Amino acid sequence: MVAFIVYDPDHSASAKPVTEYGDCPAEDVADQGGSLTSVAVPESQMATFQNAVALIESPLWADSTIRTLNFNPATETLSLSILSPSGMSERTVDAIRTQLLADSDWTQLADAPLTPAKQAQWATYRQELRDIPSQPGYPGSVSWPVKPT
Repeated sequence: MVAFIVYDPDHSASAKPVTEYGDCPAEDVADQGGSLTSVAVPESQMATFQNAVALIESPLWADSTIRTLNFNPATETLSLSILSPSGMSERTVDAIRTQLLADSDWTQLADAPLTPAKQAQWATYRQELRDIPSQPGYPGSVSWPVKPT
């Protein structure tokens, strides 16, 4: 079994919204999308995929919160967008961002139990959190980075 995603290749954005995801035998991946494109989740993106699906399916979000998994076929990367229809306030976004940074402070300590590669992944995640205020649509529409596993 492999994880797969389905997306519309004609969507205008470079990061295409994923319309469906799941697991199937590797030989059946191409059949999952119908008229859309289906691909196996790249191995390099498996942790991101698993974290994003957990966030999308989490009961912690208000029912009106829109959670979208996106796939960029050019770079074969996944991202997660979370949007409240009324938009989140800057204060709310900053509070979430600050908490996520605080929760990951330990990853940058010299004695953190991480390989140099994992520590670099965490450093990238933390930089992406710091860059959130410069995203287009901030604070009402934010693409949250998915933390490394």
